[in-house]
Amino acid sequence: MTISFATATVIIVEQHRLALHQTRLARFVNPFDPALQSAYAAWQKQID
Repeated sequence: MTISFATATVIIVEQHRLALHQTRLARFVNPFDPALQSAYAAWQKQID
């Protein structure tokens, strides 16, 4: 029983950690971010 509780706890912590990182990524990496726009333009120049 203790092992299953510990396993469930680790899974929950990892899921919350993943959700936090996805939220932060979505907040900072969006099409309106000037840094992302300039990086995208540079990538397009390399491709062309």
